Amino acid sequence: MINKVSTNKGFVNYSIARMFVNMKFDMDHIGARAENEAVIVGRSIKKKSYTKKFILDVPFWVVIKRKDSQHPYFLFGLKNTGLMEKIK
Repeated sequence: MINKVSTNKGFVNYSIARMFVNMKFDMDHIGARAENEAVIVGRSIKKKSYTKKFILDVPFWVVIKRKDSQHPYFLFGLKNTGLMEKIK
């Protein structure tokens, strides 16, 4: 997906410059804990420079699946809006 031009509505003049996911998963006799951080850095393909923010300020799902698979191998739902920052 790196350097591919987006076809999503509102993002047609952007490409993905960098993208990574950090996942940490711990499991022991007490229970399990998962942490996830995803970063996508976009770049405008136009000469004009401006900023567009991708804001997740409502509950959302992260679904990761292989292109050739019918089922995802990772699902993460964030419903606790107390963890999100309010936009000023």
